[in-house]
Amino acid sequence: MTARRWTTRAPRAALLLLGPSLLAQAPLPVAAHAAFAADRDGTAPALAWLRQVLGDRAEWPAGRDTAAPFTVHWRDGQLWFGAALELPPGVALAGEITIGGATIGFACQDDGREEWRVRGDAVPPLLAGVVAALQPEVDGAPRALDLPALIGNVAGAAVEGDGTAEALALGAVQCGEVTVAVRRDGDDLRVIGRSGGGLSVPALLLWCALQRDGHAAPDQRLDAWRLRAFGARDGDRAEAARQLQRAGSDAVPTLCALLHADEHSRLSAIDGLVRLRAAGELPRIVAAAAPDLPLCVAMAKTAVRELWPLASAATRTATLLELRRSRTLDVGLVTPAADALQPDARWRWLGVLAVVAVGLLGCWLRERAR
Repeated sequence: MTARRWTTRAPRAALLLLGPSLLAQAPLPVAAHAAFAADRDGTAPALAWLRQVLGDRAEWPAGRDTAAPFTVHWRDGQLWFGAALELPPGVALAGEITIGGATIGFACQDDGREEWRVRGDAVPPLLAGVVAALQPEVDGAPRALDLPALIGNVAGAAVEGDGTAEALALGAVQCGEVTVAVRRDGDDLRVIGRSGGGLSVPALLLWCALQRDGHAAPDQRLDAWRLRAFGARDGDRAEAARQLQRAGSDAVPTLCALLHADEHSRLSAIDGLVRLRAAGELPRIVAAAAPDLPLCVAMAKTAVRELWPLASAATRTATLLELRRSRTLDVGLVTPAADALQPDARWRWLGVLAVVAVGLLGCWLRERAR
């Protein structure tokens, strides 16, 4: 299977994902029971990756093939494996997780479609910060999330050789983009979603990322908007970019990063930079105006006109270079102003005029003396 090739790069580092040192830090008792079907072609890649991670555990029964069906159990900091259970056709993974008073039953199809049924209390406290930041809407539109970006922002900075960070990144890449919707079903909630690892593997990775530094995700409003700006893959990202303007100059790095996102996100980012009068970002704004993004092109023209008078000489030079490279914006946007206001050109012409004036004055004085 193609997904198996991913598992050969860092399986040992990935063991930390399910280690007692992580889940034992949870403030509430955690119990999990899951049944894996036999490994089949076409199974979601992150499930195959997780199967390999579990197979490298010290608790894995000697001689058992990781491609065979099995059950895995976690309770009171202990991990053990059991006999296989028969699952319906097309189901790759099914089980139940209990965290405090909340019980989540789940079933994941081979293609990464997964459904949860949440019974009991509210969201587990350790995940509550991220859930509150992302603000999923019950009975609302589905949400699309970039799991690698989300994990990167939640886990924080990492150094080279950090096995936990490598494992988190590898698992998140296997999952890819996550689409999820929440529906009310009587007193329960139904969570329906899809990714390369269903919903259970993304939730596990997020849990481990939060516990990596021993604290929950930031709960400040600004951090929540930043998390949504980087992690969202839908209209919520553009809204987050607009809300980030409230942070003033602190929002400029995030807005600059969003200049590499989709059109609506770039549009909101350019608008935010203009409102914040971030003239130093003009070269990046011009570079973000791609030919296939007409709204960004129009907004970039507005940004050049409004921010050019505020830009420094170095910024104007860099902006002119980007304009000459651009296939959508014309140097004529700033050429008249550049000829009039560019310091180098102004002093150059003043020097030429001064030399001519001195020469003419000398000629006039000589003729007068004659």
